[in-house]
Amino acid sequence: MRTVNDPYGGNAGLVDKLIGTAFDVVRAVQRELPAIKYVAGNMQAIVALASAQPEKYLMVGGSTGSLGSTVELDLPATVTPANIRSISVMIVTATGDVYGDASGLFAAAIVNGFVRVTLFTMAPVAMANAEIRCRLSYES
Repeated sequence: MRTVNDPYGGNAGLVDKLIGTAFDVVRAVQRELPAIKYVAGNMQAIVALASAQPEKYLMVGGSTGSLGSTVELDLPATVTPANIRSISVMIVTATGDVYGDASGLFAAAIVNGFVRVTLFTMAPVAMANAEIRCRLSYES
């Protein structure tokens, strides 16, 4: 067997010594290339999201009326419909039952600077005169 110092010897030992674990690192990076490409392709959106103003959250509350009625809850003066990003409304009955947006028993929307909540006539009687909890996310 020839050594690295032998001019007619191979350089395999020297190459192994210089590379070490680099092959394992290259293989690991190669396996993650789809994720790396995804991040690189979306870098502008990531930077925009990271530099965007953080969202603020606010709770607005009130009470429902009778079945079939509509209630309007005031928005604070600092929040305008234009800077609201999302709205989530829950109705909590006196017995502790919680009904969310997806229940189909009421409708909620931002209209003319108010949170308008309409309780449908098909809703359970317990939802009449129940607590409304409205969570708004907004930009300042």
